[in-house]
Amino acid sequence: GSYGETLRVVYFDSTYPTNWASRAEALQIKNFLVANGFTAMNAGELKVFMQSNGAGSIVVMANDTAPDTVADVKSTNAIFRKYLDAGGTVLWMQDNVLHWQGTASGSSVAWGQSGMQTVLGINPGSWWIYDAVTITRDGAILGLSQTWLSAIPVQASTVSKVYASSSGGAAAWLKNFNSAYPDT
Repeated sequence: GSYGETLRVVYFDSTYPTNWASRAEALQIKNFLVANGFTAMNAGELKVFMQSNGAGSIVVMANDTAPDTVADVKSTNAIFRKYLDAGGTVLWMQDNVLHWQGTASGSSVAWGQSGMQTVLGINPGSWWIYDAVTITRDGAILGLSQTWLSAIPVQASTVSKVYASSSGGAAAWLKNFNSAYPDT
């Protein structure tokens, strides 16, 4: 990438909101990853990074709202999506991907299910079922070993790999946006 040697990034910005993850949880994720070689970036830095990188890089979203700097439009032209198209990887935890757009004022704009559908082409599964996941073969190969309760899985047919499934769909998954980089 062209952002120096920094290819492992954790997004955390105290001026932007979180949703399901509390501010304390987001900070804990950030601190753990920084202690393990990741570079913390705020919303402005994340925009520059995503515009300048792709394959070989990963962004972990400690804040579980996408900042308006990269979720700039609700379309496949969003900087967030273009980063994925370039082979970049985003690890998202907590709430569904792109359900919320965060702003620098600390407020959230509800994109709802249409954020994930429009920007990523991923459809929601059955929500609020809270059932135990089953780790798939791909998930075991990835190293998953502990199960959890899934609340908001996605439709398995709209992702590339399912790492953990629930009765509502894919609870842990990968969606590939660039066939030149099949595991990103």
